[in-house]
Amino acid sequence: MSTDKTHSPIGASSAYRWLPCPGSVKLSEGAPKKTSAYAAEGTVAHSLCEAAFAVYAATGLRHKASEYLENRLDDEIEQDGHSITVTEEMIEAVEVWLETLYEYESTTGVSPKAMHVEHRFALPHIDPEAYGTCDLFFASYDTLFILDYKHGKGQAVEVDDNVQCQYYGLGAYYSIEAVHRDDLAHCEMVIVQPRASHIAGPVRKSRISIDDLLAFETSLAEGIQRVRSGDPSLQSGYWCGFCAAKAQCPELRREVASSAQLDFTRIEDEPVALPSVTELTDDQLAQLLQNAEKIRGWIKGVEAFALTRAEAGHIPTGYKLVAGKANRTWIDPDKVIADFKDKLGDQIFKPKKIQTPKQIELLLPKEERSALAAYWTIPVKGPTLAPLADKREALAPSRTAQNDFTPV
Repeated sequence: MSTDKTHSPIGASSAYRWLPCPGSVKLSEGAPKKTSAYAAEGTVAHSLCEAAFAVYAATGLRHKASEYLENRLDDEIEQDGHSITVTEEMIEAVEVWLETLYEYESTTGVSPKAMHVEHRFALPHIDPEAYGTCDLFFASYDTLFILDYKHGKGQAVEVDDNVQCQYYGLGAYYSIEAVHRDDLAHCEMVIVQPRASHIAGPVRKSRISIDDLLAFETSLAEGIQRVRSGDPSLQSGYWCGFCAAKAQCPELRREVASSAQLDFTRIEDEPVALPSVTELTDDQLAQLLQNAEKIRGWIKGVEAFALTRAEAGHIPTGYKLVAGKANRTWIDPDKVIADFKDKLGDQIFKPKKIQTPKQIELLLPKEERSALAAYWTIPVKGPTLAPLADKREALAPSRTAQNDFTPV
């Protein structure tokens, strides 16, 4: 949840990338870095979490986030070159974070004053640049608790085998006085991600032993050694998506070229002849699907790189810089109401809609929320394809759809 501007190139938040791809650290050094509006929004949400926690820790009172942050709604905040508005959705997300902390106070007996928030740590015995900021940690009896807030909703973050949380766990472990470390036997890692859809809900937990945590320390040290080697290797994978150097990466470029060609036949000097999708085997379709995200990610990286160059004056041939598309907004909503309400009546307002189950749930006292389950359902969407590692239950193909295709 840190708003600190200094990030280690071998820090926890990027460990998912540089551990399997040590060469990405060096390759990213000269790559243009531009903070997206989504990342800026996440930074603002993190700062609200921190502000609400500060009041909670100071007073010990369990208020709703909307009460702690009542003066922040609709604030316009300049963050990393973007103008971010504090919305009700953002404050509702902070509410999930606070509720999680309230629950841990109840179950462990640890007061908020004993919880370490925005904790800066360093692991100099591993590497001078092995440092970072843990959102929140505390210890209770034989368990070390690591909590990490995620504001993004595009991709749900898994807590099992989460190397960022384990990295934070090491930072927290070595921040505790040595005399008390021997009391610890377990590490509970918690991802709080209010806006992302996940079968396990917005708060996801995973528990490992301290022995497993210290075994990760060995893996971390070995990974850093690979980064520091003279010729660190490059390895493409899902981690390429957020890599600053993906447009310049020779390994990803090779993978994209190979993926696009698949195993289709090249006729002399003619381009690769791609058959109709109806002619592809199940294995070929699987290969295309596995590589689609990789290809899309590389193309997005190329587009971002080209835009950065264009803004610096190097505009690609056949292109020009233009203003981005945006929807119309009212200059003065109050004046619109004053001038048109008599003529149009309440038509100028949006009709009132009932709030979502999640929003209503947050309005109810905790002990009354279970009764709400009788009022909501989760519609069955799709179907959609997902990798076997996805935690959702597999569906059987429909008989009607099966009759439409003949296996190749």
